[in-house]
Amino acid sequence: MSDLLRVDPESINPDARRSPRGPNVEALNPRKDREWALAQLRQNIAIFARLRLRPLDRVGGTFSVGVYHMPCLFATVEDCQSKNIHTLALRNEFAKFAAGGPCVLLGDFNFRSDSPSYGLLQGDALGHEEAPQSPSYGRLLTNDFPLRSAYAEVHGGEPHRFQLDFVWVSSHCRVNSCPKIVPDGPRPSAKEPSDHMLVEATIEI
Repeated sequence: MSDLLRVDPESINPDARRSPRGPNVEALNPRKDREWALAQLRQNIAIFARLRLRPLDRVGGTFSVGVYHMPCLFATVEDCQSKNIHTLALRNEFAKFAAGGPCVLLGDFNFRSDSPSYGLLQGDALGHEEAPQSPSYGRLLTNDFPLRSAYAEVHGGEPHRFQLDFVWVSSHCRVNSCPKIVPDGPRPSAKEPSDHMLVEATIEI
């Protein structure tokens, strides 16, 4: 990640994994562009797989699937900027991996549908405070790989405004169905072992 983000490891404190605030405001040094240092410190890993449709001799029958757990950063503008850096880097790397083929990206993205990160995955432009129009951000932005939210496509919006888990599809995919999610009661529970609601989609390649 440090190579991709061009961050000099010698200029940061490896013990400071969260954005600085309060007495620790100087934890990341230098102060300028420190969201890049914070992004480099987060050690989240994306998993990509290229799958082949059966029968195995089917021509051109491959598609890619990716899963990611975005850094859990919400407190400051720098937190959100760091998530946007990860969002752009993730989209770039997944686009390279998919190599123009159909693909699905899913996971816990730790951002809401009204955030710049959500828009960036859809192909929105830079310019927001949390995703500034600058050379550093610009070199990570590619506008030729927009993704679509499966739930938003089927239901006209995400299940609820605090939704953090999404299923994203490329232009080669058609979303046939997504079960409607109705928040009901606390989680985890005996019926639902996670504090997140299960998301699923039936997608045609």
